[in-house]
Amino acid sequence: KEVFMANLQSVRNFYSVKEISVIIGFHPDTVYEWIQSKGMPVHRSGNRGRIAIYWPEFKEWWAKYSKK
Repeated sequence: KEVFMANLQSVRNFYSVKEISVIIGFHPDTVYEWIQSKGMPVHRSGNRGRIAIYWPEFKEWWAKYSKK
């Protein structure tokens, strides 16, 4: 997973929970759990509070989280 993420050339900067889960190889429910319990950085927008994950912030968070 780490090798794949290191080689990923991000064309976009924002991803949905489902898109991030595919990129890192975890179930979307796990990503939602990380948002709630591990402080994964997200951006919410709109009336429904849609979640967008900013790729550079996610990579920084992942580098810290994955070492634990």
